[in-house]
Amino acid sequence: GQTMVFKYFNWLYWSINLGSLASFSFLAYIQQNINFFIGYLIPFVGLIVAFLLFLVGTFSYIRKEAEFPVLSTIFK
Repeated sequence: GQTMVFKYFNWLYWSINLGSLASFSFLAYIQQNINFFIGYLIPFVGLIVAFLLFLVGTFSYIRKEAEFPVLSTIFK
């Protein structure tokens, strides 16, 4: 129920913060001191892995047709 929604956004928020911390510390260090290209390659590989996980997970999504016009309900 409602507790699951809070847990989801809690994990989402922490993931965003940890990603920001990694990019401003770890990746900045790599770009400045080791190799600029590798500093961009690491997030690119992470993006590709995340996209592949998204594609693999699409088979477990619950698909449900809308029971009413969603846009007209939003604009009421």
